[in-house]
Amino acid sequence: MPLKCLSPDGPVHAFDFTREQFELLRLKHKAQGHLSFKCCDGQVGLRASAGGIQHFYHVKRGGCRYEGGETLEHLRAKEVIVRAARRAGWHAETEFEDELGRWRADVLLTRGTARLAFEVQWSAQTWADTLIRQQRYRDSDVRGLWLFRRASYEPAKDTPAFQIRVVDGGSGFDVLISPPKEKWVYPGEADDWMDLSVFVHCALHRGLNFGQGASARRFSLRYTGDASAKPCACGVADLFVPYAFSATPLDLDGHRSYTWHRSQRWRYPPAWLNAFSRHCNATTRKLKLAYARKLDEHPHYFTWHCPDCDAEVSNLDDRYSTVEVKDTEVSSLPAPTPRSPEAKFANRWWIDPEVLAL
Repeated sequence: MPLKCLSPDGPVHAFDFTREQFELLRLKHKAQGHLSFKCCDGQVGLRASAGGIQHFYHVKRGGCRYEGGETLEHLRAKEVIVRAARRAGWHAETEFEDELGRWRADVLLTRGTARLAFEVQWSAQTWADTLIRQQRYRDSDVRGLWLFRRASYEPAKDTPAFQIRVVDGGSGFDVLISPPKEKWVYPGEADDWMDLSVFVHCALHRGLNFGQGASARRFSLRYTGDASAKPCACGVADLFVPYAFSATPLDLDGHRSYTWHRSQRWRYPPAWLNAFSRHCNATTRKLKLAYARKLDEHPHYFTWHCPDCDAEVSNLDDRYSTVEVKDTEVSSLPAPTPRSPEAKFANRWWIDPEVLAL
């Protein structure tokens, strides 16, 4: 069910017509036969679905690979993308096929020499197939952006991919900015869903960003924990044993905080928690933070050690307090291990709130 066909004056999109205008177009085509498909020589038909979605269709089936039906949700999502792109000053065209037949974009956006393809993947597709299709776009100097109904993708800078869902209100669709099935957040913390029209606006105004970069970052650090049960034998007193931790990048407004808490099922000590603790121990006189080391007898807890002598320390579980370092620059953090919580934090998409406010 294409949204686009061709006329002697150029591409025609069904959603650009009112219901009355679309009926007049159907009558004109019935009399003149002036509409055609680019994909084949099949006869063009015009109709509206029971839900009111105007579209074109192949009157006779059996000779074109694009004659198969698309879901109404797929059609609506493409229309939303086109309208949002036009408001942002881009030319937008649905079902655009490469002249060499290498790819066919759900929606192709162009402005000057820039080209961006939006793909709404409503049916199942493996990540390997997505990477192959993305390479075809790359070979044509087209930037591909993918919207999946299923969470069958991975956050990647070279292949921007997000989950899409149907909702009531707004444009009728939401897009998930944070990684799919995210585990490394505090229990109950909401996912970052955004209206599809707003998402397109942010993407086209350079408000969609990936990662935190390798340079030094300014952070606000917040520890929740308790004092060690007794001073360490080496003389260090008042050791603070973390129970939960949050690091908010102050110079990346809009980027989600890095979080850790002891109840998460970690398989190894979190490298960044120790890195932040070492930073605080070296730069803040008031703090002496214990380091996480090996796993203890529990399946996901760690032993805690003195930062001066590395001796194991015990902590009190019945009283908690909070300490904060509201603004500090951390020069470097360890490279995250693939698929680790740190990698989930570093390799994620985030929205620039300044662009969101435009």
